[in-house]
Amino acid sequence: MKKALFMILLSTGFVPAAQSQSPHVLIVKDSGKIVLANPVNQTYMIRTKSNKVYLPAMLNKHFMKDGLTVVFEGTVDTARLKRVRLAGIPINIDKIKKQ
Repeated sequence: MKKALFMILLSTGFVPAAQSQSPHVLIVKDSGKIVLANPVNQTYMIRTKSNKVYLPAMLNKHFMKDGLTVVFEGTVDTARLKRVRLAGIPINIDKIKKQ
């Protein structure tokens, strides 16, 4: 089961951390565009070129610009993804910069 989940996550673009704190943490390095998902509550997401959608937990105000192209690195807690349907993959952004 774990091997199958690993293969699925690997094929979707996740890169496992070499020395992660938890077996449920994956490090993602990618680029994409910032998209304003909900203007009412100012929810932003990052849509990558491969059409993956990430929901940053706390995005810096400097990057809250619809259409801004960014390069980012962050961690995804895969334990939180079980049996949950979200508009995107929740991610904690560790590094981000304009491209």
